[in-house]
Amino acid sequence: MTPSFPDLFSYDNEANKDFIDLILQQEVLPERIHVLMSHIFNAQDIWVSRMLEKKPSYGVWERHEPSTYHGIREQLQARIKDVLSGGNLTQEVHYTNSQGKAFLNTRLQILFHLINHGTQHRGQIAALLSESGIKPPSNDYIFRRRQIL
Repeated sequence: MTPSFPDLFSYDNEANKDFIDLILQQEVLPERIHVLMSHIFNAQDIWVSRMLEKKPSYGVWERHEPSTYHGIREQLQARIKDVLSGGNLTQEVHYTNSQGKAFLNTRLQILFHLINHGTQHRGQIAALLSESGIKPPSNDYIFRRRQIL
């Protein structure tokens, strides 16, 4: 089966959920883990808002309380599903970045970026967890999609 964006965002959501579950079980963690987890959500919010031509709810580096992580994750997944069901992935999105510079990308490019962005920062979180003596969840797409023959 060829991966589709719904499948890739399902993987992304599963991975975020597993990382959050582990994070919430810890009493003490490096602050950078919370900064990165919050940033994953903020970026999703900003990019989805751009595609839906709405104002983002969060700033790029806004810090969220760990107790809100799952609620934010679920809210963003619903918004991503709205984008995916909206049809035309080649639609151009005109936007201004956080420095006020204007750009143009397609929804397809933005969605691909969001998958890579989340994977990159979960990888950084995994390294920080490992350095803290905590075994991180798998961040690998193929691990989560393997089927036993």
